[in-house]
Amino acid sequence: MDILQILCYDILPLLLFIGAGYLLDSQFTLDLNTYNKLVIWVILPCFIFYSMVQYAPDWSSLFLVPAFVVLLALLWLLSRLTARLLGVTGPRRAVYQAVSTYSNAGNIGIVLIVFIYSHVPYLAGGETPWLDEARGTVVLLLILMNIAVNLFGAGQIHAAEVSARSVLSYAARMPALYAVLAALVVQYFRLPVEATFLWPVLHHFSGAFIVMITIIVGAHVHRSRPHRPSPVILAAAAQKLLAAPLLAWVIIEAAGCFSPVEAQVFLITSSIPPSFTIVMYAAEYRNHSWFAAQSVLVSTFLGIITMTAVIYAARLLYPAGL
Repeated sequence: MDILQILCYDILPLLLFIGAGYLLDSQFTLDLNTYNKLVIWVILPCFIFYSMVQYAPDWSSLFLVPAFVVLLALLWLLSRLTARLLGVTGPRRAVYQAVSTYSNAGNIGIVLIVFIYSHVPYLAGGETPWLDEARGTVVLLLILMNIAVNLFGAGQIHAAEVSARSVLSYAARMPALYAVLAALVVQYFRLPVEATFLWPVLHHFSGAFIVMITIIVGAHVHRSRPHRPSPVILAAAAQKLLAAPLLAWVIIEAAGCFSPVEAQVFLITSSIPPSFTIVMYAAEYRNHSWFAAQSVLVSTFLGIITMTAVIYAARLLYPAGL
């Protein structure tokens, strides 16, 4: 019954929104460049600010940062090993490592987390008391993954060296970062932003984020033509969908300081398929973009099964709201 509930209330809504994006792009050929700019510069910062204002993290939440870094490092090392075993060499190895390491936590991950913590068993008296913590946790992971994908992932594919200066330069250009800083200012000075005319606007933008993100993912799926997956593509999918959650579980157990919701979110987001941003960089730098697209597409479809299993396992391992 729990598996069916996860499929009906978490995975199926995600698939319906992605399907809507697929159909819209097939009929009208959406301008994804405009969609991406609208999300990055307007909708995502509003979502982050709205989420962070309602989130009151404790010091244990800071351990999510080194936990994330350790997980990414382990996945990167594992991808180097499996690439060598599979005979993946040259520029394609960089793409293989990218699709095996970096996830779509900023898109599918946030939508999935919002769905999960908006219904039973995470309801109490008609309220969603665990949603704010879950949303705040996934926002932190989103920011870390965005930096990783757009700097280290892009650097791998382009074979360019990533320096501390480039990391700081990119972070300074992230609207999401300023949304977090603004939320921290509001919390520190206890500014009554909920009582202003901005709060209903932010609430509506938060809902728009889910629709926009899933439509973009659906459009990307429409533009990625499926083919029979090669063993290398399946190996990349296995690492991202199976090995990553297993490593995340080991890190959670070793840390031993996360709340049940933080542990669940960290485990679930680790199982998210690779980011479509990797496909964009592979195409831009002309580095095996077909391989990147097929890897992301195969992992996205297989992720329907594996994410369901990880969500179920997260409930059993770290019960919250039950």
